[in-house]
Amino acid sequence: MSGETEGFFNDDGTPVNPSWVSKPGLCVTCRHDNDPGQEVFCALTRVDQQGGDGFRCEAYGKLSRE
Repeated sequence: MSGETEGFFNDDGTPVNPSWVSKPGLCVTCRHDNDPGQEVFCALTRVDQQGGDGFRCEAYGKLSRE
């Protein structure tokens, strides 16, 4: 390991840059998108599911266009 203690890491300890993980379309329509208080949770959710068959987020809430 590189000795890093901050940031995001895969289960095997390799560092992950969340800005390199694509943002699914579901995220763009979510009320939490661009919410600084949800940024870490959202990034972890995307990192955890990268390379999977689909994307699911239990915290998703449709963005209100009002």
